[in-house]
Amino acid sequence: MKKNILIFFLVFSICTVSFGQNQTIDSLKQVLIHLKNNTNKVIVLNELGKRLINVGLYDISIKYAEEGLKIADKLNYKKGQIRANTNIGLVCYYKGDFRFNTLCKAHTNRINYQ
Repeated sequence: MKKNILIFFLVFSICTVSFGQNQTIDSLKQVLIHLKNNTNKVIVLNELGKRLINVGLYDISIKYAEEGLKIADKLNYKKGQIRANTNIGLVCYYKGDFRFNTLCKAHTNRINYQ
């Protein structure tokens, strides 16, 4: 009986966290529609990318990270560049792509930013 209760609790907890992530992702996508190409859009793109990494949607995440990086580069927005490169690096890491070029670039930008 205790085992069944524990299993129910774990399944319920996982479903609740997953549902919360999906709501946040949907909300960020709605906000993104109305933003112009500025630092706020970069922030939302990077947050959306991070949330998608958390739920294992790596290919979609990398698209948002690349879009954020492109805008951040145009604006010379260092913090946005760092976060986008970090998201790209995490996706490469989780997918087993160990080329680390993006992580090195993010680290270099972080040093230059400080």
